[in-house]
Amino acid sequence: MHDDNRCFLPWQGSAPSGFQFGMQCHGRRSRQAWHHRMNLYIDTEFTSLSDPRLISIGAVTDDGRSFYGIVGDFPQSACTRFVREQVLPWLDLHAADASASFEVLAWRFRDWLAEVSATSARPCRLFVDDEADLEMLRQLLRKGGWMPVDIEAYCVLHPLSSANDALPALERWFNENPGRCRHNALDDAWAYRHAITSNGTSDA
Repeated sequence: MHDDNRCFLPWQGSAPSGFQFGMQCHGRRSRQAWHHRMNLYIDTEFTSLSDPRLISIGAVTDDGRSFYGIVGDFPQSACTRFVREQVLPWLDLHAADASASFEVLAWRFRDWLAEVSATSARPCRLFVDDEADLEMLRQLLRKGGWMPVDIEAYCVLHPLSSANDALPALERWFNENPGRCRHNALDDAWAYRHAITSNGTSDA
């Protein structure tokens, strides 16, 4: 049966069952709406730099969709003083799309990525600001069934820099949005998205 809105996976052999990240869509709808690559801007909070355990993850797309997830059973005893004072007070600032064990959160995040990918003509890219965020993202994606080669192909380390006015743009976003809090993963993801897109450095 012919279907103008049929979709094809670019790596059907390696993607987890039911996972459609990077979906290639063809037909009438793709020509009208699915014409660009969707970027996602991600921030994480974790227990410490020396022994990082994921606490929360925030993700925002180019078109303003968002995901906020909390690991319900992270070890609070592993948190540094900074995390206890500057991260945990803001953990419940926003309603979580998923508040669950690390494994369940990984699958919920995977399902959300699959929904997002259905509106992208090319494989999505996941931007993070530093190596610690990248490692937290890798761990979550691996638990969600991603293959290592796909993680490395679609996750992008993109540090903010004063040289390209990205850091000042981030500062301006928080100043213009006083209800948002630094060190909340979702708010930091929104600020990160603004800092990158306002300088046009995530195009392509």
